[in-house]
Amino acid sequence: MKPLGKVKIKWSPDFAYAIGLLVTDGNLSPDNRHITFTSRDLEFIHKFQKSLKINFHIGRKSSSFESYKKYHIVQIEFICIGSE
Repeated sequence: MKPLGKVKIKWSPDFAYAIGLLVTDGNLSPDNRHITFTSRDLEFIHKFQKSLKINFHIGRKSSSFESYKKYHIVQIEFICIGSE
């Protein structure tokens, strides 16, 4: 799959805000290649995207014990470029 966009990693108040959201409501996927931000509040998803200057697809998911998809989700694939 071709990457949809890039996030410019430069420390700023917006970037710090996005990191804070990831720390509270984000996680690293089991394959260690994706960062996922999940929220019930769509406004937080939009603020997260705006702070990183991205406009990725917003998906929906349910909890493990419900069938109704009430959570919004954005997933970012990250690729490390360069050597150690």
